Amino acid sequence: MNRLDNDCRAYNDAALNFILATGIREVILDGRWALYTETTRYGSEEGARVFISDDQSRSVTIEENNAVFRRTFEKTLKLLQANGLHVTIVGPVPEVGVQVPEGLVRNIRAGVPIEFAPSRAAFEARQARVFAVLNRARQLFGVTVIYPHTVLCSEQTCSVIKDGLSLYLDDNHLSLFGSRLMSPLFDLVFSSAS
Repeated sequence: MNRLDNDCRAYNDAALNFILATGIREVILDGRWALYTETTRYGSEEGARVFISDDQSRSVTIEENNAVFRRTFEKTLKLLQANGLHVTIVGPVPEVGVQVPEGLVRNIRAGVPIEFAPSRAAFEARQARVFAVLNRARQLFGVTVIYPHTVLCSEQTCSVIKDGLSLYLDDNHLSLFGSRLMSPLFDLVFSSAS
């Protein structure tokens, strides 16, 4: 079990203080949101469960993690908006659960189909709590939310490769190529900010 407490709080407080002190007007929040709502990594990915807490925490459970995530997320949004900042949230990137570049090489060398791309249904099931928090944030705070899966996923599956290039650096971070595919989503954000 891994608890994210004082170190994360100190880092997050320092980041917020920096944002508020610099006069930044646009803030983009991005994270591996399901790790905080579900406490587990995806698929065969190794690593300890991640539990978060705040001053109201009562227990160490998935339900409590989800409640802490929602509370702290909304507290952050309130603070940013109270200081006149426009907030954009980047929704979840589909997690794959295997190191994509190595998996692609392995499958291509073996001449077998790429079978580790997550299904859209699995992605949506894992992100259900995240989507609820993001939808609530959009309704309560009027924040902009962009969804990478609208570019990366079809109705059935979420892509890990396009035009022979990996969309991922590892099992959950987009490669430079994959990130560039997100440009149209960010163009909408930055054109409305100017």
